[in-house]
Amino acid sequence: MKHYPTYLQTLGLILIVALFGVMAALLVFPFTNANSMLAITVVYTVSLMGGIASALLIRKDFSFPMTRVDWRIISLGCIAAVSFHFVSDPIVSLFPIPDSLKEMTSSMYRNPVISLFLIVVLAPLLEELLFRGVVLHGFLKNYKPSHAIVSSALVFAIIHGNLAQGLGAFFIGLVIGWIYWKTNSIIPGIIIHFVNNAFAFSSIFFVDEKDALKNMSEYFVEPGVYLAAVIAGGMVSFLCMWFLHQKFLKHINPQPVIENVESTAQQ
Repeated sequence: MKHYPTYLQTLGLILIVALFGVMAALLVFPFTNANSMLAITVVYTVSLMGGIASALLIRKDFSFPMTRVDWRIISLGCIAAVSFHFVSDPIVSLFPIPDSLKEMTSSMYRNPVISLFLIVVLAPLLEELLFRGVVLHGFLKNYKPSHAIVSSALVFAIIHGNLAQGLGAFFIGLVIGWIYWKTNSIIPGIIIHFVNNAFAFSSIFFVDEKDALKNMSEYFVEPGVYLAAVIAGGMVSFLCMWFLHQKFLKHINPQPVIENVESTAQQ
């Protein structure tokens, strides 16, 4: 018997999330501005909570692994995630910023308290429960760990709907997925996700709204300084990942989780 979800079942799960989002929007939007942060928060929360609840009912398992993890593992994961913002900036800057992200950023400035709650508190908790606690958990039981981690990170990136957020989401999904597999705990991912989102959100307190979506290169007067920052970010991310592997995770042997590789190979 296959474990939930497989690759194909994940598509169905995303549709369930979307369905809950549509139902929430139909109930909320007639009474408020669709672009308001309050409306976005309600729709987002209902869609993800609906998806999580549905997935738990389908798999008939309502538990999430919460093993205690060495704080140094979590710290290195946080530093790697934040440093990657500098590495990804040259690539992200090549693509236009979608209007949806512009509208959300504008709403963040108008509603900083609700935005803080959504981006820094709700998103790390709900997204980790769904994408690591449900999706990756199922993938690890059906596929090879490397395939499971990369696939779950790709789903996590695609669900963001734009490259500006998706590239960073993919990298963070790889880091958190790797740590989740090794530690069998959802706690590190929630904390790393929290720190990453808090770093991104903090920009609204230091720059004007018109500058919020500028690429990092626009804040550096000297191109050489910007290049140095990008290289430094890459080195820090690499060193954090190296230390995670060599000093901590390399010595952890997770329990075998692949139980249905042959039966799900065609999914």
